[in-house]
Parts: sequence; structure tokens; C-alpha cells
Amino acid sequence: MNIRSRILKSESSAWALTQQKTRKDSISEETKKTVYNFWLSDGISHPTGNKSDIKRERLGPNLYTSHMTHVLEKTQTDAYLDFVAKYPEIKIGQRAFEKLRPFFVRPASEKDRNTCCCRYHVEANLVFKACMKFRKSCDRETDSQESDYPVFVKMSDLIHITLCPKVHGFYRKNCLDRKCSLCGVGNFKLSPNESQSSSTVEWQKYEYITEKSKGKNVRRRLTLIKKKTSVNEMFLNLKKLLETFPAHQHRSNWQSNQLKSLVQNLPVNHCICIHDYSENYRCVEKEEIQSNYFQRTECSIHVTVMHRHAILEYDGVDSTEEFPEIITEHFFVISPDLQHDNDFTKYVQKKVKEYLDSISYTVDHMHEFTDGCSSQYKSRHCLGSLSTAIPDFGYKTFHRNFFETSHAKGPQDAAGGFIKRQADISVLRGNTVIQNAKDLFTFCESSLKKPRSALFKRRVFRYVDSIDRHNSKIFKPIQQNRQIHHVFTSTCNEIIVSDLSCYTCDQCILGNYLNCLNVENTGVKKTIKPREITQTSNEEEVAQDTDILSEDISDLVSINSVVAVKTDDDNFDYYLMKISKGSHVLNSAESDSWGATYPPGFEVFRGHYYDKISDNDPLKYKLLKTKTALVPTKSLLYILADVDASYRITISEDTHLDILSVLDNLD
Repeated sequence: MNIRSRILKSESSAWALTQQKTRKDSISEETKKTVYNFWLSDGISHPTGNKSDIKRERLGPNLYTSHMTHVLEKTQTDAYLDFVAKYPEIKIGQRAFEKLRPFFVRPASEKDRNTCCCRYHVEANLVFKACMKFRKSCDRETDSQESDYPVFVKMSDLIHITLCPKVHGFYRKNCLDRKCSLCGVGNFKLSPNESQSSSTVEWQKYEYITEKSKGKNVRRRLTLIKKKTSVNEMFLNLKKLLETFPAHQHRSNWQSNQLKSLVQNLPVNHCICIHDYSENYRCVEKEEIQSNYFQRTECSIHVTVMHRHAILEYDGVDSTEEFPEIITEHFFVISPDLQHDNDFTKYVQKKVKEYLDSISYTVDHMHEFTDGCSSQYKSRHCLGSLSTAIPDFGYKTFHRNFFETSHAKGPQDAAGGFIKRQADISVLRGNTVIQNAKDLFTFCESSLKKPRSALFKRRVFRYVDSIDRHNSKIFKPIQQNRQIHHVFTSTCNEIIVSDLSCYTCDQCILGNYLNCLNVENTGVKKTIKPREITQTSNEEEVAQDTDILSEDISDLVSINSVVAVKTDDDNFDYYLMKISKGSHVLNSAESDSWGATYPPGFEVFRGHYYDKISDNDPLKYKLLKTKTALVPTKSLLYILADVDASYRITISEDTHLDILSVLDNLD
């Protein structure tokens, strides 16, 4: 007869394991309990935060206790010294102290590192916890039971009070964009203690720092900085984050949900491809000479996680609309070509199409999901090339969906990591020699095509020695392409873009994407016809095309607008300027306060430059009122429509990146 085991999950059961190990001459129960609680106190250990990190321990026959795993924040010796300093009246040796450590508390290890985290989420949580910690300490000092300034446990609770109630499970786009008059960050009230500037507090945030690189070069790097400022500055920073963070979190959740919905309800003759470039594989040798360590050969690995319907002749099972059977495959392209660009991506798309044709799988509608890397998937050239996807690949419709920034992690990352890890293990065991991309491809073809996991059907490998870039197409810039998360095309030389994807409404499920019912969440769809710059164009023609772009947006500039303009200053990527007079032609030669002189007939803007307040925070500017500037109309890069032209301004990180993207496109 089988006897089922019991697993206890209460805190008392975890304490019982320590409590049962007693002797008459041993340490008292009160001391044991004090030691037990000390191991779990703040500054000594903390939960991992991963719900799967559960430690189980046997109490008796078929009886177990389980508890969330805690990680030590310091060595056991340091923990013991802290205990002795805190409880000098308790006499206990270090060995006895360590024996009383709870079974679920363990030292920190490499696996406890959280890598590739979202900067916005990390910073928002750090500032939120610091603010709520301060608010809680103030409540404790005033001994207030019901406060007008609640201590929020979760960031989502704070976000909720700054937005209108959800509609059909989601916040309205107008509220997330902070354009709603009924809600806003103003709903988060600050107490008198939080509005003062006299007392100081320590907290953390990300800032750009300047550091030396190789030689005399200097680079800027985003770093988590410990700050000591007034309490009010910390809370104002939290309110600033609340302006954009809810929309960022909504976009990340929304795009992930659309992918899940599409996979679960994939129509017949549709295919999903999740693309990603894995980090380059560095070839290693079992016995490596010193010089090879510093000049290892690298290989590109492009990963595609493919979801499609099963084919009876190829997969051994059939799939129909009534009884769908979805097959998942991992498709790899390995190459010594290390340039991860749009041409490489188009080659991958071509190989995917050839593979689907070879197994007789008809694809009428292709759905791609990628991250927002500009050079690989989202630049003007990438979006422009999608306008010809229909004649290039023969699909009826083609979609490319972009995950939110820093939220593109998934099975595609694990797939690439597995290939590289297995290759390294095989080399270390002496089973194979991998010295270049061709050797890596041969190893994968012979050893890794059939997976052991039941999560996907097979691995498919392709090799290319080099990518042909002679017929590359270049396109004119597409404004605000970083805000685009869905691109759709069904005709040649035309794409339809929207802020977010939709695969959940009744119309989009049926393929009627232009009649989407979720426009309030995804934004209005816009039709764009990318304009190609032919390879035969000389420099004058390309410059003329750029001038046309400036003329297109220069008419939108009005008095008191804040704009970004090009500059030749090596210390700045661009200049910000407040417009005092729109585009006009000079009647006579004229010089500005900065010494720039322009001849008669020259078309210029007139205004005042903004200067950076501090190198530590390059997104904050102050107006230089005393000096007037003249700027050529053709140097206009970007209009900062959401920025008020006040004496001091702060631009968002997204706006800064949009301006840099325009510069990259012009380059």
C-alpha cells in the first residue's frame, strides 16, 4: 500500500526542524528562536524573489516541510559577529550559531544574479521602495493608524491611483499617455515631511557617468548611482517616473499577451517566427596557447523560434481547424559574418521561407516578433524593406511585431545559450574541435538536431559563409519609428504601422486587421510609403533628399517650440533650441551672438540655445536667454512636441533616443 507524503508549508513547521534537535545540556529554546529569527532579519538574508526557489526538508516518515529560499547577504562569520554585537548577553559559539542556521538559508551564488534586467523596472522599484520606506518611518514616528498618505506595498497599487479604472482589463491609452484630465500623477499626494528640502535621504537611480576607455577616448555609461539628496527630490523623482513607467509596463505586458494569444489560436496557413541574434560564439580549444586567448574566432548565431501547424507527412500528425496541432521548431543560421544588420536578417527570412517550402507547408500570413534593435530589425532600412516583403517572399500578408524595450527575453535566448554551452562541453570533453563557424555548424548538425525536450519538435541548422550586401536598399527616415510596435503590409511599397499589436479582438483573429476593435489600446493605424534612395544617387541627391525631409517638418515649427538641431560640436550629439521666430529668409547678411554669419537669401530659425545643467544628468537643460542664435532650417532634426519651452526643461530618455535614431538614419 502506497502512503502519501505530507508537505508542511507553514513558518512553524520550518521552525520545528530546528526545535526538534535538542539535548538537556544544549542551548535554550529561547536562544534558538532568537538565532533563528536573526538569520532571517534584514541585512542578513533575503528571499530570492523567484517563486520556484523552494527548499524542502524531511521532518519524519512521509512528512516534509518546505520554505521559500533565502540568500545570505554576507558571510556566516560576518553574520555571527553582527549577532554577538547585537546580543552581547547571549553566549554562543560560532559553530553552534551556524548549526542553527535555517535549512532554507544558503550562501549567495552566481545563479542568484539577475541579468538583462529592464532599466525602467529596476530604477522604478528602487525609488519606490526608498520612498515607501521613508513614508513608513514617518508614520511610525507619528504613530498614526489611518493616514491620508498610505504606504503602498506594491508599485502597481501606486500606479492604480494615478490612472482611471481599467476598461475590459486594461487602462485606457489616453490615461497611460497622461493625456486624461481625470487622472494623473497629481493623485499621488505628498505629505509635509515629503515636501521638505531640509532633511536628506539616501537612494539610488541610474545616471550617465563619463569614464575613460582605451587611449584618450572618453565614453558615457549608464550606472546605478547612490545619491544623497533632499527628501522632496527623491519623491519628485518618483513622480517623474510615474509619468512614463505605467505606459512602459503596459506595452511590455500587452505585446507578450498578443504573442501568447496568437500561438494559442494560430489559424491554418499562418506561421510565427520569433527572431533574435544570440551573442556571438567564441571558439575555444581544450589546450589553448596564450596568444589564442586574446584573439578567439567568433561566429554569428541567429535564432528563430518557429510556431506552425503540423504536417502529417513530415511531423507524423495532422492539424486541422477543429483539432489544431501546433509544432514548435528552433531554426538556426550560423555564419562567420559578424555584421548583424538588415541584410543578415533578410537572408534568415529567405532561409525560413525555403525551409517551409521544402516541407510543403503553405504560409499565407507570416507573423514575426523581434526586439527593437535598430540596426537589425527596426531602422528605416529594416522597415523600408518590409514594404517589399509581399513580392519578395510570396506571402499574402506580412507582420512584424516589436517587443517593448528590454522585454524581449524568451525561449529564443535559451535556445542560443544551449547551443553554445553544448559546444563548449563537447570541446572540453575532447569529443570535437571547433575552430570556426563551419566547425560549429558541423557539430550542431551531427549532435543537436534532435532535442531531448518535449517543448519543441526539432532543431534546424543552416550555414552561410558570407552575406551578399551589394543589392542593399536604403530608405529615407521614418519619423518616431521607436514608438512603432506593429508593422503590417499586404501590398507592395506600403506599410501600415501602429503603436501596439492586436491578435485578440474578433476582427484581428479573422484577419481583418484594418478593422481592429482595440484601437483605443493599440492606437490609430497609419499608412506609410517608405521612399527608397537608389544606390546610383550621388551625394548631392542624397543631401537633397535630406533637405526635403527638413522642409517637410520645418513647417510644423512654431514660436516657443523646442527643437533639436544638428551640430558640428564634438562634445554634443545635438543642440536644443527654443524658437522665437519660425523659418524665414534673411534679407541681408546677419550674424548671431555666437559668431555664426549667414548670407542674404539664407533660410533660418531664430531663437535661444539650451545648455546642459550638469554632466551627471545630461537630460536636464537651462535656457541661455542672453544670446540669440540663428540656425539653418536644413539643420532641423526633431520637434520636441511634449516639452514646454520654459527656462529649465527635462527631456525623457525615449525622446533622447529618438533624436539619436534620427541622427543615425541621416548618417
